[in-house]
Amino acid sequence: MVCFAIKKYTMNPNEIATKADILELKESILESLQRTSTTSKPRKWLRSKDVEKMLSISSSGLQNMRIKGTIPFIKLDGTILYEYEDILQILESRKSKAL
Repeated sequence: MVCFAIKKYTMNPNEIATKADILELKESILESLQRTSTTSKPRKWLRSKDVEKMLSISSSGLQNMRIKGTIPFIKLDGTILYEYEDILQILESRKSKAL
């Protein structure tokens, strides 16, 4: 499991996340991705190019999956990220069953 070094914020419903808060979260996630990319453990968050390789699909195919709601994702300041476990579930659901 990847741990992010992010400050814990207590927010009330009237507070809004600032651009600085979002950029800090993005940087933390991207740093975590870079740190874990050299280890043998799978990363918690994947970029589009990694998901395209895993699913053997094109970038437009991945975009269509996002539009249809087939694949969950988050978007942080223009960077789209996918959770590794979600991709594994999609692969499992598409596995052909032997007769």
